[in-house]
Parts: sequence; structure tokens; C-alpha cells
Amino acid sequence: GGLYAELIRNRTFQDNPNGPDYWSVVSSSGAAGNISLDASSPVNAVALTTSLKLQITSVGSGQRVGIANTGFWGIAAYPATKYHVTVYVKASADFSGPLTLTLESNDGTIVYGLAKIASVRVNKWQKYTVSFTTAAGSVPTETNRFVISASNTGTVWFGLVSVFGSTWNGH
Repeated sequence: GGLYAELIRNRTFQDNPNGPDYWSVVSSSGAAGNISLDASSPVNAVALTTSLKLQITSVGSGQRVGIANTGFWGIAAYPATKYHVTVYVKASADFSGPLTLTLESNDGTIVYGLAKIASVRVNKWQKYTVSFTTAAGSVPTETNRFVISASNTGTVWFGLVSVFGSTWNGH
């Protein structure tokens, strides 16, 4: 929407020093995890001073635990639209496996677009950039969320999460 097409609300986790406003934990039934703000190891000591720490404590086969953001009153999913994602991530040594990034309905039953980060760098911040395109025949909806999830236990930190849909003239 407007002059700046960012879809994630509180993308640098700095809106509230006491809690991760506009972010929540997403988990399959039986899986468990928690989120908290962490300023102990920033991406950058000036601009990105706070990260979101996701601790995945329990996850079974076929389950997931992750973080979700509903953007500014929902994230619109349009048919045949390319979405660009940038995320700064690091993981603890006990985390392995990919991260799955989805644009999905608020209840998680419909996935409009999906991308994966195959592996995450251990104990060092890394910038990842991925894209996905929604299906051509999908119906436009506005009540969606963006989710980053994993299917393995361990700890993952996020320093910035940014999602842009298609913009005028591909800019």
C-alpha cells in the first residue's frame, strides 16, 4: 500500500522495547516454542540493535514452530504476484535444517506462496534474499500473515524481516 510498499509491521523489532509487537508464535498442535526480544548480539550496533529470538523446544515429524506477522491490518495476497523477502538470520549450533517462509491465510490452512532457506549460518548474522510467486488462479485476499517456520528444535534469531510485493514498474 502507500508510498512505501513494506508489508511487515515492526520489521526491525524496535517498536516496543518490552515485547515483540505485531509478532507471534505459530506452532502445530503438540509443537512448542517461544519468542523474546534480544539485544545481546545485534546485527548492527547502530541501526539493528534488537533481534527476535525464537526458541523451538519441541517439534515432531511433520510439525512446525515459527514466527508470524500480520502486517498492517493483514497482508494482501494477489494472484500471479511476485513477493521479495529479505531477512537477517543466525542460528545456534543446536539448530539444523531449513527455514520455510510462507504467505498464508491467518489460520494457516491456505498457503499462497512459499520459499525456503536451505540452511542458516551458525552464530553469525547472514542476509538472505528469496522470492516466491503466488498461483495465477488464486483469489485475492487481504487477511493473511507472513510466517517463518522450522521443523527442528534449536534457537534462531531474526534481525530484520522485510517483504515487498510487486511495485510500480518492477522497482
